[in-house]
Amino acid sequence: MPFTLGFPELATKYKVHGSEFGLVSEAEYFALADAFMGGPKGSPTMERTRADGALVRYNEATEEFGILSGGYIRTYFKPDPAEHSFVNNRAYFLWVAGGVGRGGRG
Repeated sequence: MPFTLGFPELATKYKVHGSEFGLVSEAEYFALADAFMGGPKGSPTMERTRADGALVRYNEATEEFGILSGGYIRTYFKPDPAEHSFVNNRAYFLWVAGGVGRGGRG
C-alpha cells in the first residue's frame, strides 16, 4: 500500500531520473520514491517543510532528494552539483527547502 497519493509525473520523471537508481523499472522507481517521500524518515535524511507546505527530503548517504506536495510526489532524483551549481547537495537541499539564500552556490 503506497504511503503517498501518487506521482503525477511518474513517466516523465522516470525517463529523466530512473537510471540514477540503477536498473529499476518504472514501478520500482515509484516504490522507491513513495517509500522515501511518504515513509518514515530514516537517518541521515534531512527534512524541511517549505512556506508553501511542500515537504522536501534529502538523504546525504544515498543522495536521494524529493519533494512531496499535497500528498503527491512532485520529484525524486539524485542531484548533481555539476548541474545545480551549488557547492554540494546539502547546500542545494537547503536552498530548495527555503532554508538559505543562493549564497550556497560555488
